[in-house]
Amino acid sequence: MAHSGQGEDDGNRLAAAAAAEELRQLAQLIGSSSTDLTTRFFDLARSTQGQTACVREVLDIAGIVDSQAGGTEFSAVISHLGGTLGEFVREVLHMSKQAVSMVRAIDAVLEDLSRLRHSVEGIDRITAKTNLLALNARIEAERAGEAGRSFGVVAGEVRDLSRATSDLAASIKQEIHTISEALKNGHATLAEVASMDMTRQIEAKEEVEQTLVMLKERDHRLTAAAQASMENAQAIEQAVSAIVTDMQFEDRTHQRIDRVAQALDAFHQGGVLTLSPSTLAIAPKAGADDDVTMF
Repeated sequence: MAHSGQGEDDGNRLAAAAAAEELRQLAQLIGSSSTDLTTRFFDLARSTQGQTACVREVLDIAGIVDSQAGGTEFSAVISHLGGTLGEFVREVLHMSKQAVSMVRAIDAVLEDLSRLRHSVEGIDRITAKTNLLALNARIEAERAGEAGRSFGVVAGEVRDLSRATSDLAASIKQEIHTISEALKNGHATLAEVASMDMTRQIEAKEEVEQTLVMLKERDHRLTAAAQASMENAQAIEQAVSAIVTDMQFEDRTHQRIDRVAQALDAFHQGGVLTLSPSTLAIAPKAGADDDVTMF
């Protein structure tokens, strides 16, 4: 019977030794797995930081447009383009209205030139009559002989004056014709400008303005999305840091398992199992509850 009890004690001791070894292997497994998990969390934190940097760069690129004078906000560029386009269309419409006014003014000048041409034609008629009267007066002076000599001289002067007037009238008519042709050419060009239909240009302006509004809205949405993504990445980084801090449980668990294994070793060697809460009590490790610095 005593032999049976001795055999049972030996079996318990062997079991305790096996259990101690198993606990040590378990502690090593927990430590190895915890280290791997911590490393992966650090990698995740690094990736998150990289993502945050990329999102910040995208946010900067989306909000800034390079120019020779330096960086300009994208929304400011859109507003400037919209203002420039609106001013351009207003200038075009103003020029079209001015062209209409100039066409009307040229029409009035052409009418005045037409009346002036008729007046010059009247001068021609008067000159022709004056020339005819001078010719008749000279004929009568020739018939009168010596008594009509002075009258013939006057008739000659009148005829010369009539010819000079006729030449001047012809020159005036030529100038009127030249001016009229130039005005007609300008009138045709201005009439073409004034008759242009600006409806398509106005519609194009409205379409471009709508596109600019859409681009501005897209910029706002892109900026908001990038900002939200950056905030999420920062939140993930903080969560990973907290998880790494919580992963310090592995050190305390390892110590407790080691104490149990030591108690089982003592039982294996002396046959006495000493295991109590005071035995398992572990003093906090210095710096265990401090914040973990990720990098």
